[in-house]
Amino acid sequence: MKKIGILFGKENTFPQAFIDRVNAKKVKGISAEFVQINVLEQGESTEYAVIIDRISQDVPYYRAYLKNAALTGTAVINNPFWWSADEKFFNNCLATKVGVPVPNTVLLPSYERPDDTSEQSFRNLKFLTDWESGI
Repeated sequence: MKKIGILFGKENTFPQAFIDRVNAKKVKGISAEFVQINVLEQGESTEYAVIIDRISQDVPYYRAYLKNAALTGTAVINNPFWWSADEKFFNNCLATKVGVPVPNTVLLPSYERPDDTSEQSFRNLKFLTDWESGI
C-alpha cells in the first residue's frame, strides 16, 4: 500500500478534503492520511510514498523531517530544500546514506513553538515520543 500524507498546520478545510477525495477514488494500493511523525532518526525512511507539505515554511522541525524523507525516497511536494540552508541533521542524514560514519542522531522538536504557529500547527506531531526506545 502506497501512502500519500499531508503535513499541515492551522488550515482545516483543504487537508481533510484532499484526503477524502484521494480515498474516495479507491485506487488500488493507494491511500491518503494526515502525516504522523514520531521519532525522527537520521537516514531512516518514512512510511509515505508522497508527502504534501503545507506547513514547513513555519516549522523548521518539519523542514528537517521532509528533507530526510526526500533523501530516503519519499516524493515531497513542496521542496523542503528551498526554505533553509542545509543544517547539521540533514548533513548527517546524507553522510549516513553515502557510508560516512557519523554519531547516531535524532531530532526533537523545539520546546517553544516558532513564531506565527499555534497548537494546531503541530497536530501532525505525536506527543510524547517513545523515550524508552533507546534511540
